[in-house]
Amino acid sequence: MQRGRRIAFDYGDIRIGVAVCDPDGIISSPLAVLRAEDRNLRSEIQSFIAEYEPVQIFIGLPKQLSGVESSSAEKARTFGAMLAELSKIDCLYR
Repeated sequence: MQRGRRIAFDYGDIRIGVAVCDPDGIISSPLAVLRAEDRNLRSEIQSFIAEYEPVQIFIGLPKQLSGVESSSAEKARTFGAMLAELSKIDCLYR
């Protein structure tokens, strides 16, 4: 496993949870809760990316109890596309 921080986003229509791990990828800690409709959202995310220099970005992918992606999954994937554009890092969905 490549050494370096990972950053994770849990997308929601109202709030977006952000967590970051230590450089060894062992412990993850909450970092922030962002407002999804904040007009400064992109710049806040760019600040996190610049500060933590992640080697990977994870996006929470909502699923139903059956394991099928929920209706919110497409929104999470759209958000992930925006993150990939901002960071130049491919996003992993979990």
